[in-house]
Amino acid sequence: MGILIRILQGVLPLVLLGLAALAAVTMIRNRPVVETQPPQIAPPGVRVHVVALEDLDLAVTSEGTVSPRTESQLVPEISGRVTSIAPSFAEGGFFEEGDVLFTIDPFDYQQAVISARAQLAQTRLRLAKEKAEAEVARREWEELGRGDPRELTLRKPQLEDARAAVAAAEASLVRAERDLERAQIRAPYAGRVRRKNVDVGQFVTVGNSIGTIYAVDVAEIRLPLPDEELAYLNLPLSYRGAANRRGPRVTVRTAFAGATYAWDGHIVRTESEIDPVSRMVHVVAEVRDPYGAGQDPDRPPLAVGMYVDAEIEGRRFTQVAVLPRAAMRRRDQVMIVDAEDRLLFRQVGILRTTAQFLYVDEGLENGERVVISTIDGPTDGMLVQIIGDRLARREAEAPELLSPPPSATPNAAEAEQQPPPANPEPHSREPTPHAPSPTAAPNAVAVLPFTDLSQQAADAELGAALAGDVSQRLDDSGAMSVVPAATSASWVVGGTVQQQDDAVSVTAWVVETANGNIVDTIRVNDTAAELARIRDDVARAVAARLTESLGDMVSATPRAAAAPAPPAPRPAPVAEAAPDQVRPPARAAVRVAVRPFANLSQESGDDSLAVGIGAAVAEYLTQRNTLRVVFSEDDADWIVVGGLQRVGDTVRITARLVDARAGSVVRAVKVDGPVSDVMRLLDEVASAMSAGLSEAVSVAS
Repeated sequence: MGILIRILQGVLPLVLLGLAALAAVTMIRNRPVVETQPPQIAPPGVRVHVVALEDLDLAVTSEGTVSPRTESQLVPEISGRVTSIAPSFAEGGFFEEGDVLFTIDPFDYQQAVISARAQLAQTRLRLAKEKAEAEVARREWEELGRGDPRELTLRKPQLEDARAAVAAAEASLVRAERDLERAQIRAPYAGRVRRKNVDVGQFVTVGNSIGTIYAVDVAEIRLPLPDEELAYLNLPLSYRGAANRRGPRVTVRTAFAGATYAWDGHIVRTESEIDPVSRMVHVVAEVRDPYGAGQDPDRPPLAVGMYVDAEIEGRRFTQVAVLPRAAMRRRDQVMIVDAEDRLLFRQVGILRTTAQFLYVDEGLENGERVVISTIDGPTDGMLVQIIGDRLARREAEAPELLSPPPSATPNAAEAEQQPPPANPEPHSREPTPHAPSPTAAPNAVAVLPFTDLSQQAADAELGAALAGDVSQRLDDSGAMSVVPAATSASWVVGGTVQQQDDAVSVTAWVVETANGNIVDTIRVNDTAAELARIRDDVARAVAARLTESLGDMVSATPRAAAAPAPPAPRPAPVAEAAPDQVRPPARAAVRVAVRPFANLSQESGDDSLAVGIGAAVAEYLTQRNTLRVVFSEDDADWIVVGGLQRVGDTVRITARLVDARAGSVVRAVKVDGPVSDVMRLLDEVASAMSAGLSEAVSVAS
């Protein structure tokens, strides 16, 4: 028995090794043939702007302080004690020409008038006596004298002296009467009191200033202009011996009590010299009747000292292309996408550049496509693909992704999430309130009031004013039709506005309601002094983007009249994947779809803010080279969904990262904070989603 065991111990390992070698040879001989595939590199995507040449009046903006055209120092011409002051003679008081502003005690001057009149009567009596005596002397000489009489004999010197005394007495009386009149200080013109330096009972002396007044018929604004801006204006240059002519029209705007008001005027002259420090040319704008009520009874007067923005009417230029500032590559170069979707570098003539727009007058034709997005390492002739700036997608037919499916297993962060307080039935509100009517016109757009992030009355009024500006601009364009309800619109415009100290930040979103795509995100940041220009830039950019999107829709293949077919159903999630169902290794660029966040609040004013949160998250993710934001969830590896809920001044933002294939939630985040700090909350949500994607992609790989 022992011998058998030893034989088995020696032979069995050899048998096992032989079987293993045979199996290995069999597997090697029967292995499948591996087919090599060439790598497929997708062309980079770019956003484009379609060129539309138009005739423009290029306005020039400046700012300045309102000052009066006529200003005077009141100085008494006599001395005395002030006995009365008119009610209008107070700082800020209005008066008319000839009104008595205040009165100096006239008693001494009344007595001087009486004395002057008595002196005049005495001199006139003396003159009469001298005339009589001169007549007597002349007759006596004619009867008794011989030869030529002397002047003294005829009393001519005495007569001249009496006449001079009368004239002096008359002058003294006139001077006394004028001094008496000067006891009443009268207004030389209709105006307003700037400063008052005297009061009842005060003794004033000749030459001392007792107040400052200015006329209210015309106000002037001194406007500095850089040298390069002068090319866009027809300024009234002053030449010796030439009459001054009226210059271009100017519109003056200023913010007062949370609203913006405007006045019309003209440039009347340029100043005599160029500023030696700033090298600016100063022009003077004139506004007539600045204190008149005008057609708007709520408009305040254009008071002296107001800081205003001025828009000067410029010269008219023909066949000009207006492009976003992002289109500029070098000093005078843009990139064009030709009919074969290839990049071409183009030298153009730059007429003007601003913070938001680029004006080109040479080198572009109608209908050409100009690249307005960044691209790494562009080369002439590079193949590209045209995309829109659609950073997120919302499907009204699939709100179930707002909550994890029954088979999902959320992580610890999701398990700790609690519904926000003081808001019963948070999910009772339809999460996609802007689903359009099937009969909505392609050019129908609804404009929501811009959300106030700083909880100030001025911001709320500014948000409503911005919505009004956008609506007016769209009406003026003629291409879009503004409708009151989002459910009857094919496009929705919303945004946020926030003022902090002297800074103003405005964000606008353009949403295509048919599929939830965010077509564009527009941001404008500047100082409060540029509020009028901020409003105009936002309205212009939104109108331009909507017009461009509508043109793309018309030029594309017409959509079917019937409702679109529902998307293909996703595979049901499974607890454990079979070996042959293991997901392949991660792609070089992981595809992510970001759905516009749902508004779970009871405030319809938060709709635009909820949509914008999805845009901000998508924009954050696009900055990563390993991620690619796609527009269709069917093409996505991962989906980001979430919601917004506000209670009073507190806002809660929730977000979930969903595995698009398995339908499970792999990361959830919840952040709470004040509405005024919503931008910081957005950064936290976007950062958490980015970290979750990195971890999920690493695990999948």
